[in-house]
Amino acid sequence: KIGSIMALTTAVNVWESSCLVKYVDQLAKAVKEALTNSDVGVREEGRKFFWAMFACDDTVAAVERIFDGRSREMKNLNKVRDEIDAEWEEDGVMVYLVENGVLQTH
Repeated sequence: KIGSIMALTTAVNVWESSCLVKYVDQLAKAVKEALTNSDVGVREEGRKFFWAMFACDDTVAAVERIFDGRSREMKNLNKVRDEIDAEWEEDGVMVYLVENGVLQTH
């Protein structure tokens, strides 16, 4: 499950968002399942997936509906947002993995 969530996160971050629109409901369901999974690693990757979808104009509305803005889940998501965003900035961990072929985007 962790690998699947990592792949979806990468796709949302690097693919043209127009190819995701058709699947936005399924992606939102996958985010919610990852965020509520019993495995701590899956939940961690689910938080990255959530923020990737939140940053995309074509998928943000779907993830905004998952949790109430004042819920415990949203408070936990907000705690890690800056750290997750930094992973995708220039020279971040995820950029390195994509650029070096560890995470395939094609």
